[in-house]
Amino acid sequence: ALPICHIMDGTSRIQALLAGMVDYAGAGSASRYIIRLDSNEVFREAVASVPAASGRLPARISHDPLPMVKGDFEKLVRVFRHLLENASKYCEAPEPIIHVSSRRDGSAWQFLVHDNGPGIDGVYHQRIFAPFKRLHGRQTPGLGLGLAFCQKAVESLGGRIWVESAGPGSTFCF
Repeated sequence: ALPICHIMDGTSRIQALLAGMVDYAGAGSASRYIIRLDSNEVFREAVASVPAASGRLPARISHDPLPMVKGDFEKLVRVFRHLLENASKYCEAPEPIIHVSSRRDGSAWQFLVHDNGPGIDGVYHQRIFAPFKRLHGRQTPGLGLGLAFCQKAVESLGGRIWVESAGPGSTFCF
């Protein structure tokens, strides 16, 4: 018979997986609430929802002034939250440092989430956006759905997402 702690752990993992799958499934749905919104508010909401990483200093998160855009507030909060959470979780430095900025790209805006993590080898730049694909083993918690959610949500809003990483640090752009 399995000890109760193993049963409880398995139950918690299944619940997290189901919640992640529901979140991922909803990422591609048509947004009913495309409105003009302040990206600074989206960013603040996302930062407030990022859990602190245990056993280390909290991430130092900063941002430049961000633009007004048309979008789905809740989806964009979740995109920023996943990117901020990943930047903090996978950083090997004692203090994760994350900076968010934006730049004009024709008639659209690009958002950039830069971190001081180890970087991501170019061979994995596409793979990391696939559901359940992770570069780390079980030693780092997660389901492999965060970046998949980001890609699906950003694409449902008519955008695209990619990573730029050439050594220490990565920049996720969308």
